Amino acid sequence: MTGGAGDELRPGLQIGEYVLLERRGKGGMGVVWRAERRHARGAVSYAALKFLADGSGTPVDVLRLHLLREVQLGARLV
Repeated sequence: MTGGAGDELRPGLQIGEYVLLERRGKGGMGVVWRAERRHARGAVSYAALKFLADGSGTPVDVLRLHLLREVQLGARLV
């Protein structure tokens, strides 16, 4: 991505099995989008997808640690 985290992302864009619905937030590490995934027989699941900012200069292992902490905190909320 160029310019900043998520500049090319837009509602309706398909990424893998997911279709982006709406941008939910943007911060120093990147941008979070609400997305849906359609399954066989019409079932739909929803997910929050995080796209990391390009060129942040943050080492990959530090980014992984931050993401792991976010997942753990999110799991406590469910």
